[in-house]
Amino acid sequence: PASIKAGAWITGEFPKPVYAAGAVEGEVGLFDDLISFDFYQAFEYGTYCNNGGASSGATVTQGDAAADQQNALITYVKASPSAEFPLEQPVIAKFGLTPDEVFDVSEQQANGTVKMRTFKMVKTQSLKIENETTGAWEFVNISESQNNLGEYLYVTHATGLSASAAVVALPPAPTFGLLGIAAPATTYTSSPSMGISGASPMTAMAGPSMLTSYPVTPSSDYDDLPPEQDPVLNDLLDDRRYKFTVTATLKEYVNNSWVNAVQNNGTPVNQTITKLFSTGPMTAVSAGAATF
Repeated sequence: PASIKAGAWITGEFPKPVYAAGAVEGEVGLFDDLISFDFYQAFEYGTYCNNGGASSGATVTQGDAAADQQNALITYVKASPSAEFPLEQPVIAKFGLTPDEVFDVSEQQANGTVKMRTFKMVKTQSLKIENETTGAWEFVNISESQNNLGEYLYVTHATGLSASAAVVALPPAPTFGLLGIAAPATTYTSSPSMGISGASPMTAMAGPSMLTSYPVTPSSDYDDLPPEQDPVLNDLLDDRRYKFTVTATLKEYVNNSWVNAVQNNGTPVNQTITKLFSTGPMTAVSAGAATF
């Protein structure tokens, strides 16, 4: 007598990728188990696909809209040359943001949402002069104006007129007794001879059918243009030391009020630039002050 025991298993994946694996095993006994043996055969086909678990999604980095404005506050401050600074030359500042102009910035949140934040930049500036006796810095009253480059010009007093204030007054028309002479019109009329006998010149000009209009020839003379705007001039004292300081601060509108905007680490967003200059010659350094 003979006995055979066998078993098999198989697993597979499809359609892409195609993969199959399995095994066949068993036991054979012959002649009352005088001859017996086991057998086992495994097989594998294709490429196995290892499916991972569900992903929790990409990591979202918390934005910082306030910190993004840190380097956009003050573009530059010009107060050069630092020595022998011209007495009539203004001190100049240029800002990356328009002062007091409100703007909105979107900010990515760590939970994936987007938040809108409302900001504005405010600025302060000061000019100080060094007291020749005590060495203390004393405030000087200054005024500001803006040029067509968007730069702010600061002077100890404003002598130039703004573009909106520059008004050119035209002289009144000359008069002869009670008869005024009107300013030139854009058109003038002519009454050429129409061959009508017996008609006086005034009668001929009164007839509508005898009037002919001509456009005024444009003038090529530009002497009558408005004068150029007066330059903005400073009024500094000679041979004195000055200190000019500009500070720009970012504000945020929170709960119906303006507060100092802060970065994610809690620090405020502001920038200060100070320039020292002198209207006198550069101070010489004595040889005894040098250390080698």
